[in-house]
Amino acid sequence: PIVCTWNASSITWDASSITWDASSITSDASGIACNSSSIAWDTAGIT
Repeated sequence: PIVCTWNASSITWDASSITWDASSITSDASGIACNSSSIAWDTAGIT
């Protein structure tokens, strides 16, 4: 299952921290950073 689902649901943080998205858009495009590493913030619930 793709863990990147939060991106669409929790896009709120994306607007605030879009800096990484623009620079590291690879994570959003490939979806490996959130899916593979499971990102720490995802566990923290940075929604």
